[in-house]
Formats: sequence, structure tokens, C-alpha cells
Amino acid sequence: MTAAATAAFAPPSGRLKSALRRVGTAIAWCGYLFLLFPSLIVIPVSFSGAQEFEFPPKTFSLGLYAQFFADPSWWRAAVQSLIVGTSTTVLSMLLAVPAVIAGAVIMAACSSSPGSGVGPYGPAAPSAPAATAPAAGGAGLMVRHTSLGTILTDGQGFTVYAFEADKGTRSQCSGACAAAWPPVITATAAIKVTGAAKSLAGETTRPGGARQLTYAGHPLYRYSGDTSPGVTSGQGLVVFGARWDVLAPAGTEVTGG
Repeated sequence: MTAAATAAFAPPSGRLKSALRRVGTAIAWCGYLFLLFPSLIVIPVSFSGAQEFEFPPKTFSLGLYAQFFADPSWWRAAVQSLIVGTSTTVLSMLLAVPAVIAGAVIMAACSSSPGSGVGPYGPAAPSAPAATAPAAGGAGLMVRHTSLGTILTDGQGFTVYAFEADKGTRSQCSGACAAAWPPVITATAAIKVTGAAKSLAGETTRPGGARQLTYAGHPLYRYSGDTSPGVTSGQGLVVFGARWDVLAPAGTEVTGG
């Protein structure tokens, strides 16, 4: 799968999420005001003493309310409206609430299952693509100085990440997860380590037989949203059921950023 295709599975950035929340809030307020506006007109007009529609009212009168309570036909119409409105509300709730609950349960199940083939950002990919082509003579790891401090990267300088959902060296990221966070794959046992501890570098076997690099017991991944070496846009994201962090040369997760 190409980088452009895998990027489609990437979660929105923090700024985009904030912008979407603001837009959603603005739309909700517009809808609320749209529904409220007629009441702001009708209620004042109901106290007008004029015989025709007049807004704003120039005189005050309770004549319309006196007619309402004195005329039985108004009472019957009000009761019928109340019955229709109540029935419609109850029927809508009976249909909508179970649908909303079912949708929430399905979304929660997808989000909390990082090892499954389906994630919250799309259907499962047929196989987990490799993060980088192995370097000549074996895969490589090196360090790079960034705003997060000195962190671990692959041999091409792209940031590598650890997934908190992984159990030891066993990867819990596959399908759509592996499309957005491609595992760092090696073709040989020779791992070239520059600036970090070679003794902490290792590998684990993924489903299907691919050999994924590990460091200090963490399976390593790249992030499809990192478009160039040294970029750390995946730092601290919580997607596919757990958090993603870069690694320090000592093998510890960097939780800042």
C-alpha cells in the first residue's frame, strides 16, 4: 500500500479535531437558535392588544388567552396537539435510542481492539506493509535530535514509535492499524545501530512470518503521517486502543510532546 493510501487511515491532528469541534458547536447553536426564534416572536405577539399581527406589540392585552380558556374548541385542539406531539416524541425515542446505543457499542468495540483486523479508521488491509525497505546488509537504527530530545529513528532517519497496547515483543497492531502505523521490517538478522545500544535491538516475528524490529522489547513502527525524516507528528496520539510514543536511546518511552 502506498504512503498516500495509508495516510487515508491516519487519525486527524489535534488542530483539526479542535476545529471540527468548534464547527460542530457552531452548527448546534445555529440549529438551537433556529428552533428558538419563532417562540421569541410568537410569545410577545400573544400579549398584543391589536386585532392583527403586530411586532413588536404596541399595546398589552390578555384577550387571546381569555378566548383560549373560554372556547372549548381551543381546548380540544390543544389536547389533540399534545397527544400527537407526545406520541411522536415517544415513537422517535423508541426508534432512535436503541440505534444510538448499538452504534456506540460497535464503535467502542472497534476502538478497543487494536489487534483486530478492523479499526476505527477503516477496514482491514489484506496484509501489514513494511515501514521501510531494509538497508543494504540489514536494517538500521540510529538517533536524531528533535524538539522532543534525542530519539530513536530507523536507518533513513524516520521516527519510530512504540505502541502501548503491545504485549512484550508481540505486536497488537495489524490490518488498518498497520496501514496507518507500518511496522519496521527487516530481511536479515544484521541490525546496524548507530548512537544507541546495539544490545537493546532485536526482532520479533509477525503473523505471516515478517520480521519486525524491536528495541528494548518494544516492537517498532513508523507513522504514515510523518512525511519526512525527523518529523514526530505521531507522538502522543491515542488511536487503535492505546497511546503511541517515540523512544529514547535508553529504550524508554518519551511521554512529552
